[in-house]
Amino acid sequence: MICDTQEPNESLILPTHASLRLFEQSLKIRQVEHQGRIYSYEMSGEGDSVVLLLGGGFNFRPLRLFQALARDFRVVAPRYPAGADIDKLVGAFDHILIREARTAVKVVGPSLGGALAQCLLRAYPDRVQAMVLSNTSTPIPLAGWAFRLVRPILALAPYRPLIAAIKPQFVRMFSPTWKHRGEVREWIDEHFRHSFGRADLLSLVRLAADYHGTRRFLPGDLEGWKGEVLIIESSEDTTIPARYRDALKLLYPRATVHTFQSDVHSPSITQWDQFISVIRGFLL
Repeated sequence: MICDTQEPNESLILPTHASLRLFEQSLKIRQVEHQGRIYSYEMSGEGDSVVLLLGGGFNFRPLRLFQALARDFRVVAPRYPAGADIDKLVGAFDHILIREARTAVKVVGPSLGGALAQCLLRAYPDRVQAMVLSNTSTPIPLAGWAFRLVRPILALAPYRPLIAAIKPQFVRMFSPTWKHRGEVREWIDEHFRHSFGRADLLSLVRLAADYHGTRRFLPGDLEGWKGEVLIIESSEDTTIPARYRDALKLLYPRATVHTFQSDVHSPSITQWDQFISVIRGFLL
């Protein structure tokens, strides 16, 4: 099934970092050990069903989505420690689910979280009942080569000028029109001031190189898995070109596809009400 949402005309309303920090302070923090390393995760909600929420790259933790889903589900959100590779993270996710979920769970993964969700599904298909992939892709071999190439350069480059060069790209990724650029820029500036450092950047590049450079998925990988998939995409997402959005849909031919008519990488920023409605409608 394919659905479609038009770009809204109303003004952009972003949650304040202060309001999200209040919610963050209410979260339960727990830990598991996997292969000699401690992995932390956060929990909220009292529902019977468990949702595993996997955050995106650049430490963009989906706290707004976390808060909304916690009204109906028990939400478990792992943190990604610096230096962990995908196999270690997926193994830690399994340990977390052994502890927190008695049955298969619903997994929600925006961007990088969607890549990790696909890896978890292939490693532990019995753990996953349903999966939401939002603005993510299949592995892209050329991207894997590029991430491996730039990682040593990023490790040595002066950090402040580097981030100053990166931030304008984020502003363009997340704001659909010029009238929203200032508001999005302020939001991203505060995120980089408080929630992102060099170790986080290098960890992100390592995960991206691992995913795109070493993973190869085929539709037959999931033969026998009876779960459901929701794919959320933006029609003009320049972060994930059309050929890779199409490849994701071919990989999950039975998926429900919801397309936002937008050029932003995350419709959760520009079309929040429609975005959360689509996800809740699929999960409930």
